[in-house]
Formats: sequence, C-alpha cells, structure tokens
Amino acid sequence: MKKIAPLFALSLAALASPVFAQSTAEEAAEDAIELAVDAAQSAARPADWSASVQSPRPVDYMALELRPADYPASSWVADEEGMVEYELSVDADGKVSDCSITQSSTFAALDAKTCEIALSRGVFQPATNDDGEVIAGVYRDRMIWTKREPEFAGTATIHVRYNVAKDGEVTDCDVVELSGAISDRMRQTFEREPCPGMNRPARALYRDENGNPVAKTIELQVIVKAETIEE
Repeated sequence: MKKIAPLFALSLAALASPVFAQSTAEEAAEDAIELAVDAAQSAARPADWSASVQSPRPVDYMALELRPADYPASSWVADEEGMVEYELSVDADGKVSDCSITQSSTFAALDAKTCEIALSRGVFQPATNDDGEVIAGVYRDRMIWTKREPEFAGTATIHVRYNVAKDGEVTDCDVVELSGAISDRMRQTFEREPCPGMNRPARALYRDENGNPVAKTIELQVIVKAETIEE
C-alpha cells in the first residue's frame, strides 16, 4: 500500500470544496490541451491579428471569456462541445455591428451563442489607420466550448479510512464508500489517491492520558446534499 503523508489538516469542508476537486491531473491536462490548441491557432493567424494600433481591441478581454452560465441548455444535454472561430465588424465608434462564424463547431447552438455573447458583451477601442485616425475594422477570436460537470450534482457520500502511526506517519488510506451523484472527475481523483491533496507534515501526534504517542485509525465521512432552490 502506498504511504500517504499525514492528514491532520483534513477537514470535512476541505473535502467537499470545489477547489479541492478541481486540482486534478485530468483538469490540468484539459487546460494544457486548450492552451496548445490556442497556440497552434495563433500561429496560423494573419499578420493583422496582432494587437497593433490598426486593429480593434477589446476594452475588457475578460468580457468575451466564456462563463459557466453561457452554455446553451440544449447543447449541454446533447453533450455538444467544440471550438468556434468568429469575426466581428467594429465601427469607428468601437461598436460591434456584425458577427460571422469563420470556423464552425458543427453545432448550431454553440455557433449562435458565440455570436450572441460577442455582440452583447464586446466593447472595443476602434481600429486606426496609418495616420492615427479611427476607422472601422475587424476583430477575430475564438471560443472553446467544454462541458464542466459540478463536483456534486446531488446527494453523495464520501467515506475514507486511514491509519496514523505513533510517529505521525499516515498509511493505508482507503475509500470505504464513494456513492451517489459524484462527477467522474471526482471519482477518478479518489481512485488515484484516496486522500487527495493532504500530503503535508504532521502537526501533532495522538497521545494517551500519560502523554505517550499512540496509533489511531481515523475515519472521515462526508455527506453532501445538492438541493434545488425554488425561486
């Protein structure tokens, strides 16, 4: 059995935290793939793509980033994912007048939502000509649609057990129960490491009434309930 560093800082709140679930190798791999795709696409862009004074530039680039609530419900149910490249016509006042899809995700709902977001949230500094005068221009970008499931979609139970030796060493950490509405990512995390993210030095030892270190078996059980709020 692989030895795991002490778990004294482990709490029920930490175990149920979304931040804890998101720090997985799978998610890191997804992000790396997205970055690689973006880099490859950037290399293929025309010269006028750069953030030069001749091209329209978003006042706030984050406004054009996808948000969790942006995902079309129909696309979510149908497991539709993909990359959409689009082109915006920006007038001399920095206002977006038109959006067109230059590379489709092959899913109409994702393509349409991409333009909807760009048209509604895009605010630009207008393009300028060689004399520094503002002119109409074109802005090009992409949106990558990837489904991200919530860590806990409903009622779930997480139950782990581990041993703490007299010297504080933690061993034999096993999953006793992992049941209910738990995302695949969360399950993979526990399959890979039953006590994920808890590799930290011991802060204290268990002791008997005479102050002598003693070994302990520790069990942690988390029951999560995700209930719909009636509005």
